[in-house]
Amino acid sequence: MVAVAEIPSYLYLELTNICNANCIFCAYQFDNRPKTVMDEVVFTHAVEEYYEMGGRSIGLTPLVGEAFLDKAILNRLSQLKGRFSSVHLYTNASALHYYPIQDILMSGITAIYISTAPFERNRYRAIYRAQFYDTVLDNCERLLQSFRDIKTSETTVRRITLSFRGDITAEECIQTEDFKNRIAPYIGEGVYLSTLTEFDSWSGLISESDLLPGMTLRANEAGARTKPCARISHVQVTAQGKIRLCGCRYDFSSPSDDLEIGDIKTTTIKDAYNSLKAKKKRRSFSMEEALEICTKCSWYSSIPITRP
Repeated sequence: MVAVAEIPSYLYLELTNICNANCIFCAYQFDNRPKTVMDEVVFTHAVEEYYEMGGRSIGLTPLVGEAFLDKAILNRLSQLKGRFSSVHLYTNASALHYYPIQDILMSGITAIYISTAPFERNRYRAIYRAQFYDTVLDNCERLLQSFRDIKTSETTVRRITLSFRGDITAEECIQTEDFKNRIAPYIGEGVYLSTLTEFDSWSGLISESDLLPGMTLRANEAGARTKPCARISHVQVTAQGKIRLCGCRYDFSSPSDDLEIGDIKTTTIKDAYNSLKAKKKRRSFSMEEALEICTKCSWYSSIPITRP
């Protein structure tokens, strides 16, 4: 009997590993990979193969980059529009003004998550270590206003989430003057807020002393990890074309990537995901031999992860 090939539940495409911020909670500062943008051939190959496999969920959030720094992003999204039921990404919103907002809203993206500090200039600079606070605030306001005003049958974005990363509570985030004056008027249907004050250490690279008071490192889930992490069923193609499991975490302190299972230039996603190497990594949880990067990760979840 011929075994049926398994399909990754999500395909993540790292359009670029370049970022214009240097967040205190992010491992971008330790990423020594060559900075690049995904080759168009690699992107098209990955998309077409995943679609033919029956996959319909794509994430465009890089490991540590900013997706909208890929100048070809709208052209790439045109290959996804109408074909994939879920296309989501995280962005720091610093580059949205390079593109017509209406084109973004009708691009094929179904959910946009904006990673930002609470809307206070000094707090933003301390956490994101970037000087474009005004640009981010303008871009968020413009995006939310357009999302409210131009919804049509062609608007593919169904959800926008402001994901605050910082040192204060959700209640405090919505009490900042810039939020009340510039953002609150556009909070409505399809717009959500989330707040994060606990962070992953990226395999020990980030310490609590790197963070502001009020920001903490999230403790690992207690007990043995005998159930596979939900993210181990995801596949990511990096900007360099490497095929790897997860797509959420990378150990930049390690000389090799324990989650790598192939290279799209020499193998297919289907073959890589169904290879003995990949199956062994997925089974490592039930064998109580989870990969070291997985044992260090505080985002481990045995509960299936779903996206809108």
